[in-house]
Formats: sequence, C-alpha cells, structure tokens
Amino acid sequence: MNQTPTPWKAHNPSLTLYAFQLRQDITKGKQQVMDNANQLWEQCVALGEQRNIQLLKSLKKQLRCYTYDPKDSQYQYNPSNEDQEATPEEKPYLDDWLELVRKDPQSDQARQLRFHSESDTNGLRLMGEISPLRIHDTYALDVTLRYRETVELAQLSQLNPTDQIQASIGQTLLLFVKPVNVEESAYQDFANHCVAALVKET
Repeated sequence: MNQTPTPWKAHNPSLTLYAFQLRQDITKGKQQVMDNANQLWEQCVALGEQRNIQLLKSLKKQLRCYTYDPKDSQYQYNPSNEDQEATPEEKPYLDDWLELVRKDPQSDQARQLRFHSESDTNGLRLMGEISPLRIHDTYALDVTLRYRETVELAQLSQLNPTDQIQASIGQTLLLFVKPVNVEESAYQDFANHCVAALVKET
C-alpha cells in the first residue's frame, strides 16, 4: 500500500457492528440458557463505561432480559422475563424474534435507543444507535457509531468497538464514509486505507 496522502479525510464516518451471541443450548432444551448468554449486553455496558456513554452504561435498565433486584439495588440478568414482558401482538412470534428494548409505557411502541458522548479532545462527538434482538436461539446486536464531522483516517479506529465487544457466534463490521479530497480513480486505495486505519488497534 502507498502512504496515505495527507489531504485524504473521511466525512460523516459511520460504523455498524452486527454481533451474534448464542442464547440457549438447543441440545439441552429450549429453556436451557447458556452461562455466557448475556455477554453482549455486559460488553455494551463496558463500552459505555470506556467511552462515557450514559445510555450504554445504563443499558440493563432498558432491556427486557434484566430485572431490578431491590436486595442488590441493581439489574440482574433474567432471561425468562423476556417472554413475560412481550405484548399480545408479539406473543405469536416469540419463537422467531423479539425486540429486547422495553416498550414505551405510554404508547406501547418500540423505542430506538440513540446515544451520544461529550466531545473529545479533538472536538469529535461520538453518536449512535443500538438495537438488541432475540432471534430464535440467538441474541443479536446492531450497534452503530458515527461522527458527523470530517475526520482524519487515523481517527476511524476510535469508531471500532470490537476491543470491547466479542460475540460467541460471530460479528460483522460495516463502514460508510464520504471521501474528502479523493479522486475517483483512488477510491479503492482510499477504501484500503480506511480499513487499515479502522482495524489497526484491534
């Protein structure tokens, strides 16, 4: 690869992580939940702690698979609660899929969880959305991290959450950027530099 030309930058970079965690061991019956089934959600909380994102820090409060334990004054993983909180409209589909975010009590509608952090020392403000699901015997996580600003390619690695989030079944990263100061003939080289910058610290 050639050295990255100085003027190359990325505008409005957005990175989506799709991660999949086995929830239950089907060889032991439908109700047998894996010991590490809640790993994705615990890792999201850790990501919130690391990046100082309040919504992720308090994610357990938003998820149907956690219930509040007044003895410990904290939320505990309780997978049996998922089906108990399902609405009548959701109950016919519980074997297929379920949104894990608690419904809005006022409207009984699903809520999209959006978040942001304070600006960092470079003036960049991390923003994003998270969508946790149960699909058959698997937990699925769709989390997007983005900057609205134009950034240096080296800063793309700050979007990558895979240092905090590792799923048991697998995960996929999807990066979108708008090239800045890049000739059309150099798009492939630009894309290669973006990928190299994105994964350099993982």
